[in-house]
Amino acid sequence: MSRRQAVLAATGGAVVVGLLVIAALWPRPRTGDAGARPGAHPRDGERGGASLASGPARSGGGAATTGPAATPAAVVRPAAGRPRPPLPEGTSLRGLRGVVRDGATGEPIAGAWVSWRAPRLEMLGAVLAAADPATPRFRPERFSSPGFGALTDAAGRFVLSRLPDDADPASLLWAVAADHAVVVTRPGLAAEVAIELQRAATLTVSVPPSPDGWEASPGLVASAPSDPAYQTELLDRLDPDAEGPQRDEHVFPCLAPGAYEVTLHGEVRLAVSLAPGEERRVALDPPARLHVTGIVIGAEARARGARLVLRDRASGARKTIRLDAEGRFDARLRPGRYTPLLGASDGSERRLDPNEIAAAGEHRLQPATTTAPIAVHVEAADGQPWSGPALVLVALEGEPAERFALASAGAPGAFQARVSPGRYALLAGRDVLAASVDVAEATLVVRLAPRSLHIAWTLPPELASDESLRAVVTLLPESLGDRPELQEQGERRLLIAVADPVSVLEVPGGGGRFVLAGRTDLGAFRAAIEVPSGGADEVAVTVSLIR
Repeated sequence: MSRRQAVLAATGGAVVVGLLVIAALWPRPRTGDAGARPGAHPRDGERGGASLASGPARSGGGAATTGPAATPAAVVRPAAGRPRPPLPEGTSLRGLRGVVRDGATGEPIAGAWVSWRAPRLEMLGAVLAAADPATPRFRPERFSSPGFGALTDAAGRFVLSRLPDDADPASLLWAVAADHAVVVTRPGLAAEVAIELQRAATLTVSVPPSPDGWEASPGLVASAPSDPAYQTELLDRLDPDAEGPQRDEHVFPCLAPGAYEVTLHGEVRLAVSLAPGEERRVALDPPARLHVTGIVIGAEARARGARLVLRDRASGARKTIRLDAEGRFDARLRPGRYTPLLGASDGSERRLDPNEIAAAGEHRLQPATTTAPIAVHVEAADGQPWSGPALVLVALEGEPAERFALASAGAPGAFQARVSPGRYALLAGRDVLAASVDVAEATLVVRLAPRSLHIAWTLPPELASDESLRAVVTLLPESLGDRPELQEQGERRLLIAVADPVSVLEVPGGGGRFVLAGRTDLGAFRAAIEVPSGGADEVAVTVSLIR
């Protein structure tokens, strides 16, 4: 009996189903549009599987943007002298109605689940059982979480209410039914949608343990269907511990017919093409591992809390290995190519040389750059010593980026660290205090002069004046705009009122090129922005959310 089966047996089926349904419906903090993820390429507009009726409804489809200037986000506040009108109850987004039909017969499907949130694929068996009136576990009320999901009636129809203003933006609509595949659509500004579901395919992948007992979970990459959200919001969220009836079996249910690649450790092992209603079983060879050992040279590697951070070049995943008192390490890794970093207990990270580990055996690593002590003095805009969250310098040059945490020097606004020469961004918690500072001498003085960035959003004319859009945005220097860890760190939530579509972010002084990116209820967007140096304390830019 597998570990998961033992838990299920001990817990009881009814309780587990309830928890699974709640987890499937609950909004995920990192979801949204596929384009908001690093490396994803959103394709906005209507997708196969749903036809859209015209009409002013909620916001939802993709949006591309171009826009002028911006800078790292810090504090969100109302525009000075521009009080926001109160938002009437229920005006953030109008609801959406529609019908779900069988794509082969055209008949309506009763009991289909339609939601603004991507379902958990490995949970759908229990979820759909709880949605089936023919089962004793039928609990339709669990699918009526306001704004998040609904079940279709006997005529295949559904009505979704608006999302709460404090919820994540949602421009994707998901639907699934028993024996049918999950489908993702982009309603855009349609008032009503017609969704067609195809018969589902099921893929069971068997992966025997390696000779030393190591287990691995396969992944799935969809070649078709081609909507990127199907991959990033559905398949990429698979539970790596999900197991089938046998310990080495992994079941992928409710798959849309089409072409897929089965992966192990990010490496394609098998290509399969699934037909509607097909149940396919495939087997992979036992997983292999890289056994790497070695030493990191230098006093920093021997310090308390030192660790070796290995970043998978293909997936970006990071594995942390503790170093012993001599700086030695011993680890078993998934096959792949890894970039090594030397991590410290304060969060600092330094590049190492050689800059790649791709083979088993003994490795001798040493810091790729030299550091020198510096004293850093940070002054607030009023000339007073700065105080706030811990400060970090993030290198603007070199890959991967080095990070150096600044320690207090005992006086207000005074800090110290050992840093490699170069250009850095100065971060404090979630905020970018300075977009670019040069570290070339033993003393660095940073005088903060934040400016207000007024973003005027250009919105589709179909939106009513009493509506508003939710947005999650990140504003970073162009040189940092493609770094996932900084994108997540600097996210800001906004509510954009159609009657007054202006948002104000506080940005560092000085000028430069920046990237404003994120997602709204109209989809994902990305805008290149240039902030002029000098001039007024307020900078106005326009960003279009019209595709």
